[in-house]
Amino acid sequence: MKKISILSILVLVVFGSFFSCQPKDNKAPNIYFSSEVETSQDWVLQEYYELPSATASDNVDGDVTDKITLSNDLIFYELRSDSIPGQTVYKCENKIKNGTKGFVGKAGKYAIVYSVTDKASNKGSKTLNVNVLNSLNNWSVNSSGVKINYLVKRKYINGDQLRIGGVYTDTNQEDEYTWEDGYANVNGKPVTTTFAPDKAINYRIKISKIANIGGLAMYVDFNRYSRAINFADYETGVIQEMSKIGGVYVKTDFVYYVAQVSGINEYNPEIKSFTVTYQIERWKEDDNGSKIVDGRTWSLDRTCTYQESFIPE
Repeated sequence: MKKISILSILVLVVFGSFFSCQPKDNKAPNIYFSSEVETSQDWVLQEYYELPSATASDNVDGDVTDKITLSNDLIFYELRSDSIPGQTVYKCENKIKNGTKGFVGKAGKYAIVYSVTDKASNKGSKTLNVNVLNSLNNWSVNSSGVKINYLVKRKYINGDQLRIGGVYTDTNQEDEYTWEDGYANVNGKPVTTTFAPDKAINYRIKISKIANIGGLAMYVDFNRYSRAINFADYETGVIQEMSKIGGVYVKTDFVYYVAQVSGINEYNPEIKSFTVTYQIERWKEDDNGSKIVDGRTWSLDRTCTYQESFIPE
């Protein structure tokens, strides 16, 4: 019995020494893309893409591809099976994974990190950089990323004189702006504006300075198959704005809306200019009004219509 115990101890010592001499696994798994995959890519907003599928291997665990996870807030949408042609319905793919495919849902710069961890807790990673852009991004900024200034040319069509933020909409009324050959000037210097491509809808822009009046804004859609321009939505696409007093927007006796009307609404892709015809609506507070804003009722009081062209400076 004593011999067996001594033998058992000797066996344990030998095996323990053997395993303790084995090198510790401190090598992270490797992640691979195929040779055709570029790790920096430009994507177009709302277009269909498939995230590159990666493989992973570990020096001890072998193939660990099935353990790859992706970390990022990139939004993908996929077509629903009951989608109707012309009335496409999307559903959100909340969590991206290896090989996820769908319509990319939001503009921005994304660092998509592919990660995998082996049994020894060694972690390997590889990053795919994706820049999602609105197709009109190069209308807004130049190749250096600097905002493009647009000269503003305005043509008064008809309607009531409106005074918003100290500026009259009727060009015949004296105010701080002068109009030389239709172009806006202040103290002899041309007035310019910029616009921002929408981050969710491709070929949509937000013009945040209407009639050279900061605060009033509208969203317009450029038709990719023609040169037509349309407002995003008559009811919900326009922006309601309060008056600015002392640098702060406050509730007043009037609210203003912008609405597209018939006229020239088109763009020129060759010189990156565009023209819209629209109407500013002034609504006054009225207990019997038809529009509800901030829990108050309003009725249409006055309108002013004109055409405005935006030409790169």
